[in-house]
Amino acid sequence: MESRNLFLFPKNLYKLVDFIIALSTALANLTADYTLKDVHRLGNRTVDYSSVSLELKRRLSVASNIVKDNNTEGYLNLHAHYRWEIVALRFMGEPAKSGIQFNDVFITQACYHRFISQ
Repeated sequence: MESRNLFLFPKNLYKLVDFIIALSTALANLTADYTLKDVHRLGNRTVDYSSVSLELKRRLSVASNIVKDNNTEGYLNLHAHYRWEIVALRFMGEPAKSGIQFNDVFITQACYHRFISQ
């Protein structure tokens, strides 16, 4: 695990679950993000969505491993959420073609269940 990136992740287990759910939902909508359509630093090249998606999934995996050494039960819970979200993304497709949508934004099932009451 890269220790230099640890400070970027929330330390609270519930916030880590929220982070995993939110980032998975963002991944489902990655190709629809208009800010990635015209990235000036890339010049005439287009964004490699596959590479971006792989890197963000790697970061999700790192986030689920943060508490591995200190809290086994918390780790198992986070890793289960991580696995559920990865499976949800596979079923939705990349880019997402099916699933739950609100205002043209695809959300994972975990996102729906987590935030519907708020």
